[in-house]
Amino acid sequence: MTDTLVLGGGVIGLSVAVELALRGAKVKVLTTHKTGLATTAAAGMLAPQAEAIPEGKFRDFSLASRALWPIWQEKLQYLSGQGIGYWPCGILSLHDQTQTGIDWQSYAQLEPMISGLGGVIKGGYWYPEDGQVDPRLLLKALTLACATLAVEIINQSEIKRLVSNQTSLTYIETTLGNFQADTYVLCCGSWSTQLLDLPVFALKGQMLALQMPKHQQLNQVLFWQEAGIYLVPRQDGRLVVGATLENVGFLTGTTAEGLAYLRQQTHALLPLTATWSEVETWSGFRPATPDLRPILGRSALKNLWLATGHHRNGILLSPQTAKSLAEALLGNSVPELEDFSYQRFIP
Repeated sequence: MTDTLVLGGGVIGLSVAVELALRGAKVKVLTTHKTGLATTAAAGMLAPQAEAIPEGKFRDFSLASRALWPIWQEKLQYLSGQGIGYWPCGILSLHDQTQTGIDWQSYAQLEPMISGLGGVIKGGYWYPEDGQVDPRLLLKALTLACATLAVEIINQSEIKRLVSNQTSLTYIETTLGNFQADTYVLCCGSWSTQLLDLPVFALKGQMLALQMPKHQQLNQVLFWQEAGIYLVPRQDGRLVVGATLENVGFLTGTTAEGLAYLRQQTHALLPLTATWSEVETWSGFRPATPDLRPILGRSALKNLWLATGHHRNGILLSPQTAKSLAEALLGNSVPELEDFSYQRFIP
């Protein structure tokens, strides 16, 4: 029997596994490699301010997680031997309607920072502490870090059901057989509700990537609030553009309409992108909840813990989620988890 069994091999599940292993726990991860993991639908923005998360416990949790990223990325680089594209490049939150406030900057004020903005933009806010990581590099680094820490990752293990008695989870039934542990952590993202009665649903996001010319590189993320799109420049010269927001269940793949919307809004935001080469398109599923906040903490079963429903903030929240869950599983008091309990959805 293993000490802890993590269900789900995305960024949240692997981050929890790494934190537990660093604290001396014996950990296994069951990953099904579902098509459309939230990790693949993420641009990797670390944007609690640019996303305009309202004041409150969720914003506090988000800001705390952003503050962990400098140390977290160093830890992962040490364990994996590779970088994750961490770049505190700042984010410009742009609007096509004039706003008020002492931090508001007009189009004329923004022009020296980012030339070539489309005339539809009236101004925006600059958040220098926000930034980004590359989700693909992050997932690879987490996988390598797990190997370094002797975390066993069991691939292609389709989870069929959770078997429990009245108080505890007893075993996991999978296509590779049954697995038992002392403690379990459910990190299955959009698929969590297929295993447990939780208010988690999939929101599809379509994305595309452009190749930036060497003489036209962007050095900060652009986030057009009203259009709901963002342009995220990678240090390798790619420009990631996302994302649509579609409640279509698990309908995989991209659509002509969705990609056309991204192209149209990108060209309106930054007209010079109309001549840039398109190098890739893809889609994925974000695990959302009714209040768009994650579900964290102990479930109704005493040995089953939850870390799901992160919506579009899974990358941002992964280090704080992993830290809080690891501390709680080791018996320490973690008051902030109470704010994200599944019980808030029970009448």
